[in-house]
Amino acid sequence: MAFPLTDTEHRAIRERIDGQDELIVAAAVQYDGATISFPRPGRHGDCLNWLHRYSLKPEGRNHVCGFLTNRGRFVGREEAGRIVLAAEQGSPGGTPENNPRMALFSEDMWNEDEEPAYIDPAEIFA
Repeated sequence: MAFPLTDTEHRAIRERIDGQDELIVAAAVQYDGATISFPRPGRHGDCLNWLHRYSLKPEGRNHVCGFLTNRGRFVGREEAGRIVLAAEQGSPGGTPENNPRMALFSEDMWNEDEEPAYIDPAEIFA
């Protein structure tokens, strides 16, 4: 394949992506129109800490915790729970009694023993 891609090549790639199961690949937070994420085993707390480091105030209803999928979509916790169940990727923690909406949390997906995903933003923007 040569670049730039033709419309036919774009369609072929899209068909291959659409034919795959959708999977959860990263925890993410949407804040003020931007999506912040870290690769596994990154947690929502890592995203929120990154925002705080730059004096942004993710409080109350001005941010949404969710996940990124292998299709590049941001999904909320509840949709993420449905995705991991459908793809047999795992399951939301808890029980229907204490997690009735079967919302997904990053702790349900990533092993605590994995290396931390936190990247110092100063290293990125230096």
